[in-house]
Amino acid sequence: MIIEFLHQPDFWFWILMLGSIIIMIWYIIYYKSEKGLSILPLLRSFLVVILLIGLLQPNITQIIQGKKMKELSVFVDNSMSMGYHTRNSLTRLNEDLSFFGENLKNKGIKHSIYYFDQSVYPVINDMPLTAAGSTTNIGEIIKIAKNESPEISMGYLMITDGQNTLGIDPKQSLKDVSIPIFSLGVGDKSALVDVSIKSVDAPTVAVKNEDIEIIGTVESLGDMNKRLTVSLYDKNKLIGSKFIRVLGDGSQTNVRFRFNPDQLGQSLYTMKISSIEDELNIDNNQHSFSISILKDQYNVAILTGAPSYNTGVLKQILNRMSRISVNHFIQHKKEFRPGLKEFWEKKYELIILDNFPVSQMSISWYSFLKKKIGSQKSSLAWIAGPSIQERYASMVFSILGLKDTKWMLEDKLTGWIMTSEGKNIIQSFGIHPDFILRELEFPPLNPGLQISYQHSWMYPLASFKNDVNAPVLLTGETNNVRMAVWTPTNLHALHYNLTSTQSEGFSEILLSGLFSWLLRTGGNETLHFRLNKNNYQQGEEIQISGIRHSESAKGESALFYINVNDSIVSSTELQFNPLLERWEGSLWASSPGTNEFIVEYQDNSGTYEQKGKFYVEKSQVELNKVFLNEELLKYISGETGGEYHHWANMDSMITHLNPKITLTTESNKTRPFEKWWIVVILISILSLEWGIRRKFGFL
Repeated sequence: MIIEFLHQPDFWFWILMLGSIIIMIWYIIYYKSEKGLSILPLLRSFLVVILLIGLLQPNITQIIQGKKMKELSVFVDNSMSMGYHTRNSLTRLNEDLSFFGENLKNKGIKHSIYYFDQSVYPVINDMPLTAAGSTTNIGEIIKIAKNESPEISMGYLMITDGQNTLGIDPKQSLKDVSIPIFSLGVGDKSALVDVSIKSVDAPTVAVKNEDIEIIGTVESLGDMNKRLTVSLYDKNKLIGSKFIRVLGDGSQTNVRFRFNPDQLGQSLYTMKISSIEDELNIDNNQHSFSISILKDQYNVAILTGAPSYNTGVLKQILNRMSRISVNHFIQHKKEFRPGLKEFWEKKYELIILDNFPVSQMSISWYSFLKKKIGSQKSSLAWIAGPSIQERYASMVFSILGLKDTKWMLEDKLTGWIMTSEGKNIIQSFGIHPDFILRELEFPPLNPGLQISYQHSWMYPLASFKNDVNAPVLLTGETNNVRMAVWTPTNLHALHYNLTSTQSEGFSEILLSGLFSWLLRTGGNETLHFRLNKNNYQQGEEIQISGIRHSESAKGESALFYINVNDSIVSSTELQFNPLLERWEGSLWASSPGTNEFIVEYQDNSGTYEQKGKFYVEKSQVELNKVFLNEELLKYISGETGGEYHHWANMDSMITHLNPKITLTTESNKTRPFEKWWIVVILISILSLEWGIRRKFGFL
């Protein structure tokens, strides 16, 4: 114990000391005869001594020496890659970790266990290893180690595969670490292998019997040099196969397929790559995508009972449509000019009955027509005209599934409106979304015939504004045959009377869209944009490409938006690639979960939209390189004075770890006159003196 005085004796201290001694001597001599009061000088002297010592401010230092066990901090990698090592399942790892902790405990090594991925956190209530972390930040452990004292820390022990995927390079931050860092390496030195179809570059629209080229990009991870088969399927039909050689280590290989599509409509294709032994994930070995296959030529037959102004409008609109070949047959009494030999022999995608029939046709003729439509799945459109004869039309009604027909062939113009379903259909035909369907701008039409329908597959797109609410345009589809009926007799009035009005061009949009639907062209006026795949990881590039298949307008701009919960999270402007004749663009996948995308396309005919969905998975950068980075762990342990062992040899690590005790010296400093008990002593002395004086009557 060491006693120090913070305030050294000075002149006033010695004056007080000398004065106190003189007074004490006088006090003792004066009360010498009073033996009962001899204790009072002692009490007073004791009080004065305490006060004088307090003036010097004594400081008492007590030195205590002892022993303390150093602690080993164990950090276990809880990132995703730890769950993908083939020889170390999560169950086995948790069992081995429990065994490892028991061995440390039995050997008397004081330790604490932490998990780490993007951050470091303690293990609570024997929480098992889950391998759920999306990244590994070894640099965070080294950062914490810089603040550890060798006096209390036995060192750090890392149990990890050494794949640092977040933060600074651990090799660059070891300079100020003063404790040893031991390492137990988990996994194999060779990387797990994985091959995947990273993306597919294919047109969104193609024409039947014209060559299309599809380019697939195959990515390979791990240590490999393999020859694999890549196959392309049209549903379950094999289109072709090719051999490629993959080299691993994140390399990418392109494979090309060129073929002629022979099926119309939306065709689903799948590209597949053969799997290899011990492959990490086989779900990404195939990728499906669709292409809208359009016909190279659509055959249309017009059967005109009697030429009218409507006939010219129909042919004018059909001739403006691409890849349309029109054969026109005009009825003359019971014959047609030209003859119907070609009509019966040739397959037509659309048959139009224009102002037909105007004379009697045999029952067998209608029977052949019905069989032709059913066998060839030809669409049928009936365009009413002023010359139609009621008594000859019953067979047409039976083909179209109509009933309760009432003729209204009179020159009585009647207003009409689009139905709500009709407006939606018109929008899908490609009309400008901002186009206002103002009924007052639609010229009134002459009702040709009042029809009713009994089948649920038929629906009106427009109706007259009269008491019976008769259909103006009726459409439907049954047994894969599409049908349409236009009931007014003066179709030409709709076409010509809208000239120089806000609704100019409506009739062409309406009829060309209707004919496209009947011809099954897939919507020549619609958008055909597609992402390079349907599933992404966070941070992965999303590529989009496509066109608006139209030869009547030139695109001005195309924007790509990504929505999450009805809010735009990112967007980009697409650029037109003149070499590939398509719009292209890219951005990064950011929000995990289901995302909605919107393509907003604008040209001189209007603005169009296409919507779709894709899925974004949480980042799995951990899975890009699943192998033991032994070189990094050996470097860290070597630079800090630790040791490296493989997880299979953890017993060797435990053998080399021994409890370490450090001698501790603690200094306990006390300032008595800052303690409460000094005040208690002073008060006690004064109280005792006061009590004695009171007893003997000196107060």
